[in-house]
Amino acid sequence: VGGGRAEPKKKGSCPHTHRRLSCCPRLPAPMEPPLPPAPGPGPGPGTGPAKMLLGKLDKVGSDFRSLFLDPETADVLVVCGPETLVAHRAVLLARSRRGFFGPRNSKRWRKRSTNGVTIDVLELNELDPTIVTKVLEYVYAGMVAVEPEQLLPVAIAADYLQVEGLSYMCAEKLVGTATLENAFENLDVLTGHSATLKPAIDSYIRFIGENARDLLDCEDILMLRENAMLTLLQSDYLACPEEEIFES
Repeated sequence: VGGGRAEPKKKGSCPHTHRRLSCCPRLPAPMEPPLPPAPGPGPGPGTGPAKMLLGKLDKVGSDFRSLFLDPETADVLVVCGPETLVAHRAVLLARSRRGFFGPRNSKRWRKRSTNGVTIDVLELNELDPTIVTKVLEYVYAGMVAVEPEQLLPVAIAADYLQVEGLSYMCAEKLVGTATLENAFENLDVLTGHSATLKPAIDSYIRFIGENARDLLDCEDILMLRENAMLTLLQSDYLACPEEEIFES
């Protein structure tokens, strides 16, 4: 205007005014998280197991993913032990209004006021912050990349937080992962949760049944709690005489 030369816009400047959570001064500056890598042909020789992609990222998920862990626009603190994550109440309600994040679970929420700003606080001290971060990423984007060793804890946390889509996908990925070393321990962890984990539970019980003669002499069977033991004994996969089962 007026023939003058327009000054270039500073990189990273924003025309909007954001309300920063002053109670989280140590949180990193907002940045758009990198997208998970596209699934490839698998790890090459000498490399570890590849991450597993759960879900599918669409345009809506990509837009919401830009808000993931953004302290500038967040209005919720998720406390996991020594770590604090940020989130958006509207996103949590939209994804799980009738579940864990909804009004029915209002007793888990409390208010915190700092410097005149009131925010919602959700305490999840019983869960690992790394695993909660994975669940929240799926809540925002509809897709998350997890390491193979994270499948079981992510499945349990997603089931606990009533994010059924993620827990079911984890359960399906756990099918066929039972070994002589982890069969009893993982079955014990999986048992007692919702029906979304049933594919994984059935897979572990089937493996134990098919390898009963090797596993029933293992002391790991003693770690099974009552629910897991009953689930195992009531299954039709134990192909061995009852005397051997009860002797073990």
